[in-house]
Amino acid sequence: MGLHFYLKSLLAVFVMAVLVLFTWHKATEVIREVVDFQTQIAEGQGQGLKGKQNKAKSNAGAVQEMQQNAQYRSDMSITEETTEVEKEDTTVSTTTRSQPDVTVKDSLTTEVDSQDDHRKLDTSTTLLTTITATTDTTTKMSQTKTPSLTTATSTTKENSVTETNIQELERLSTEKRHVAYLKVHKTGSSTVQNIFLRFGDSRNLTFVLAHDNKHLAETKFPNMISYSNTLTDDNVVPPPEGRHFEILCCHVIYNRTQFEKYLPKDTAYIGLVREPISRLESSLRYFNMYPNVSLSEFAANPLHYDKGLHSMSNNRMSFEFGFPLNLFPNSKEKPENLQEAVDQYIEKLKNEFDLIMINENMDESLVLMKRILNWNIKDIMYMKQLVAKQETRRFSETDIKKLKSHLYLDFALYQAAKTEFDAKVKELGEDFREEVKKFKEDKEKVHSFCSNKETGILSFPKSKWNSAYNITSHDCSLYTKYEIKFIQDIRMRQYGRLGI
Repeated sequence: MGLHFYLKSLLAVFVMAVLVLFTWHKATEVIREVVDFQTQIAEGQGQGLKGKQNKAKSNAGAVQEMQQNAQYRSDMSITEETTEVEKEDTTVSTTTRSQPDVTVKDSLTTEVDSQDDHRKLDTSTTLLTTITATTDTTTKMSQTKTPSLTTATSTTKENSVTETNIQELERLSTEKRHVAYLKVHKTGSSTVQNIFLRFGDSRNLTFVLAHDNKHLAETKFPNMISYSNTLTDDNVVPPPEGRHFEILCCHVIYNRTQFEKYLPKDTAYIGLVREPISRLESSLRYFNMYPNVSLSEFAANPLHYDKGLHSMSNNRMSFEFGFPLNLFPNSKEKPENLQEAVDQYIEKLKNEFDLIMINENMDESLVLMKRILNWNIKDIMYMKQLVAKQETRRFSETDIKKLKSHLYLDFALYQAAKTEFDAKVKELGEDFREEVKKFKEDKEKVHSFCSNKETGILSFPKSKWNSAYNITSHDCSLYTKYEIKFIQDIRMRQYGRLGI
């Protein structure tokens, strides 16, 4: 009896091992099919690519049932005309083509390439996660739709997975998708916010949004959670059922304890500051503050005009970064050692934020953020938003000297952030400077492409810092999409309603 039981146990172990090896083999073939398709999208041209696209779509279709949120992009379906053209082509070109530095392609599949870019990235990430899960138990193997994977790998293998493909899959699996971006008024924050809106929306991530109940929302603006408070159950609409918050990028006051109640523990914290005088000038113009008061009059006695705790001209950056109210110039309960208390809070911020970006060094800031978050260069591409053509009201040098004593918190915050930022850039050395230069060159070409309203595809080849990527007219429209419209579209996707 004992021997019989022992033999049956060995047989069971053997069967399970065979199942694991079989599933691993099949799943690996799916990755190769998807990787081959991504490579062809980046490097292929002409009608041969379309035939390969049809086959890869067929394979990816079998895997899409594993993607929890794939259906939210159904509005990006391929047009009937493009589909018919693609069906006529069944030959895959095997000729390796050298790719120029930047190319603009005209193609019937332009919109397909544009709209499917993030689908391919999400599919690759899902596959990588699924394969990892198959090594755990036989039960987990059955939960990852093994029959569908087997069907998807019935086609002949094309090319082996290259080192570049593997690196891209690894990047996708490790890119950081949990981010708290502190959107500070008049620091260039809308430009950066657009980056997070595009990134999160393309991956179907869940955003922290202002409450959609008009009786609970603190403002009438959908992009504003609160002018004066941090995150609370009253001013934030709960996440959709079965989901959790992943990205915060709307206006709200920073408070680490409250932020951690709503965001995952591995959230990356990103901030942005601007030189205090230029930020103040921008606020005065944008909010039409003190229109009948000269700037010299304001600078001579700012507290005479600026009496509110939540003012846009009273150290607003520091207020939104959550500085204690007793540190502000209109506080009657300042600590005995004010400078020491200010330094302590700034040190706390430096420990809590992964990066505080500098408005005046925007490109360097974004490339540094790209490295910290392990994103793609296309993810940080941008076009400036809500930028005044010129500041008509500017302080004189005499005014600035007077204002420094009023804006001591903002100046202390800005200088500390700038010093730390410059140290990080210096430490990264020549390689970082070269990547920033490449990013600026790419950005100029994208701006030209979008400004000329091109209808083709602007293609960038792989570089030492980044995989190949394409820019289309659809991307151009997203770069300049009005933030309230963008947020309301995301709100509709998440909740299916617009309460505010």
